[in-house]
Amino acid sequence: MGSNFPMWMEDGVTLQNIVKLSLRGSVMCVKLPPVWQLPFLEVLRLKRMERLKYLCYRYPTDEEYGNQLVVFQKLKLLSLEWMESLENWHEYDTQQVTSVTFPKLDAMEIIDCPKLTALPNVPILKSLSLTGNKVLLGLVSAITNLSYLYLGASQGSSRRVRTLYYIYNGEREGSTDTKEEHILPDHLLSWGSLTKLHLQGFNTPAPENVKSRSGHMMSVQGLVLASCDCFIQHEGLQSPLWFWKSFGCLQRLEIRYCDSLTFWPEEEFRSLTSLEKLFILNCKNFTGMPPVRLSVKPSADECLCNLEYLKIEHCPNLVVFPTCFSRLKNVDIWYNSKLMSIPEGLGHQGTVHTLSIVECPRLETLPSSFQFLSNLRYLELACCISLTSLPEGMHNLTALKTLYFFECPGITALPEGLQQRLHGLQIFTVEDCPALARRCRRGGDYWEKVKDIPDLRVTSEPRPVWKDAAGSIIPKCMIAWQRRASSSGQPDN
Repeated sequence: MGSNFPMWMEDGVTLQNIVKLSLRGSVMCVKLPPVWQLPFLEVLRLKRMERLKYLCYRYPTDEEYGNQLVVFQKLKLLSLEWMESLENWHEYDTQQVTSVTFPKLDAMEIIDCPKLTALPNVPILKSLSLTGNKVLLGLVSAITNLSYLYLGASQGSSRRVRTLYYIYNGEREGSTDTKEEHILPDHLLSWGSLTKLHLQGFNTPAPENVKSRSGHMMSVQGLVLASCDCFIQHEGLQSPLWFWKSFGCLQRLEIRYCDSLTFWPEEEFRSLTSLEKLFILNCKNFTGMPPVRLSVKPSADECLCNLEYLKIEHCPNLVVFPTCFSRLKNVDIWYNSKLMSIPEGLGHQGTVHTLSIVECPRLETLPSSFQFLSNLRYLELACCISLTSLPEGMHNLTALKTLYFFECPGITALPEGLQQRLHGLQIFTVEDCPALARRCRRGGDYWEKVKDIPDLRVTSEPRPVWKDAAGSIIPKCMIAWQRRASSSGQPDN
């Protein structure tokens, strides 16, 4: 394809019944066909059209051109990605004023379009994802009906995250690795309708005029902080507590790729009284230790009093984590290479329903307090190669229905108490635990106790190691985890 699309795409007739249109990699193209004339177009995706300067042009099929609006009558989703030459919406627009209108647009994604200087007219827009354009970051406050907002500070993300919250949404992965200063927009707290907010790559606290709004309570229920090193106290930087005090309604918090996170952020979390789900992912310096300034252990009332789900994953320096959560139901501890023991206090949380410990190679023991997990229904131990035994007293796990062992070769036998609970299981799986598998097979020590379990799977052969589409190795335990995910009873991430 040359600098223009074929004539048959520009006649206004051939494509008139199109509902979804995706154009990618047309690097030489300088002009789009008149897509705004398509009467049924609902989804428009443009990606890597590196020479395209404008979305709309004057075409011979246009009846006239003056100051009339260019209207995309039915478009609901618009995605523009990596359009480095895109300057404006219409070739006749002035710098920050456009005649282009999207009256029914629900979701818009503008990723790495650094020269774009204006936002279109989007009267009912609910979902906006914006990355790599400081000018547009400053204009977002004009869109007042948003319920989902993704703001990425820098261009050229090496890892992308999910950005488009919409019925046609796709998966994105990303983060920001540049040292350039990226300041939080000063209108961050101005959206009263937001329920989901995703911030990525901000490394500088907001100006004083934003801090003065600290009494403003946002309606945000879901917050993601990715590669943001300005919200947690570290290296002399004071934590912006004004920011955290704005999220009293927050129910779900995800912190990922935040290298500044080293200690458990006690002060920052103190205001999150409604928080139910907490995810700490890929934070390489996170130890889980309490801040040095805390001289006494906080009580349960001072912690996240409504927290029900805690997940800590891929934090290679994790050595401990708090357990003073009075309503905790689900705990996932995955891929934490330094963790050697589970805090004793976790066993005293009688509310815990599911516990999953995956790929913690230095974990040697489980606390004796596990005997008090009387409401535990689901227990998974996977790829914990140093774990050699389970605690006594597990006969008290009267609610246990699902038990998984994957690649824990050091577990050669089950304690007497846990053996007493085998007959009540609905699902029991042993994979790549050779000695334990022998006991659970026909003729083994535990056969009479496990033979009537409805879903019984016992193998001692190592599962094959597969590669995904990108060539990355998928651990054996993850293959097994994916296979049984639908029956795990674990909460939705």
